[in-house]
Amino acid sequence: VVWTVTDASNNTATCSFNVVVNDNQSPVISCVSNKTKSTDAGKCSYTTSGTEFDLTSATDNCGIKSISNNRTGTSSLAGSIFPKGTTTVTWTVKDSADNTSTCSFTVTVSDNEKPKITCTNNATLNVDPGKCSRTIINFSLPSHTDNCGIKSIINSHNGTNTLAGAIFPKGVTTVTWTVKDSADNTTTCNFTVTVIDNEAPKITCVNNQTRST
Repeated sequence: VVWTVTDASNNTATCSFNVVVNDNQSPVISCVSNKTKSTDAGKCSYTTSGTEFDLTSATDNCGIKSISNNRTGTSSLAGSIFPKGTTTVTWTVKDSADNTSTCSFTVTVSDNEKPKITCTNNATLNVDPGKCSRTIINFSLPSHTDNCGIKSIINSHNGTNTLAGAIFPKGVTTVTWTVKDSADNTTTCNFTVTVIDNEAPKITCVNNQTRST
């Protein structure tokens, strides 16, 4: 700014000074609220749909220079993959004077998908020789899968994860397999073991006898 003073004889004098205007005002931004999502079908993660996790607003008195997040380093989370569990997202907005503002929210991804399990076919077996039961030598586990991993698999007959060595009495026994995943979601399947007694009885007669009338 230059000031000029002129007297009655038209003599002049000037002085000047600078007015420096600094932008010390940070941008104003707003994040979405904390979010809870279920894992995508068959996966142990959630894929962001469009701009659902992007900033809801970002304004500045002198203009925005950049917008970024700590997940992708870009100005959008569209298509970003979030693993099972809780992830904190932080958005950072910088204006033309390098003033910055941040906001954060969490994305919690829960596994609500049950495991898949398929039991073996029903089995019909004969009793072991001389016994009224059948001892299982080997029995295939049911096929089982889960999007986030299996935690346990047990059967109702002996409460373990195997039927090897299990004894089944004569008749029909229903076996229920229960599979549990890492989020404690459970699925069951059933099959029957039918044990048949096809062993003839043993009998011994006395020796031939001779008797007088």
